[in-house]
Amino acid sequence: MTCGLHTKLDAAYEAARAAFDEAHSTDALADNTLNLLFVYYQGIKKIREDLVHKEHEDVVLPDGSY
Repeated sequence: MTCGLHTKLDAAYEAARAAFDEAHSTDALADNTLNLLFVYYQGIKKIREDLVHKEHEDVVLPDGSY
């Protein structure tokens, strides 16, 4: 993953988490809106994790002997 994308996904993850925690602890949002915020948080988390794992996958190249 490129450094810029990694940095932006980390920031988005932290912001979504902080927003959810704040909204949940203060009852600032209606339940449906809070649920939507949580879904967005989970989505960002999954994208971030998938890209990190993909970055570290080993690539196996065939040696030509089939």
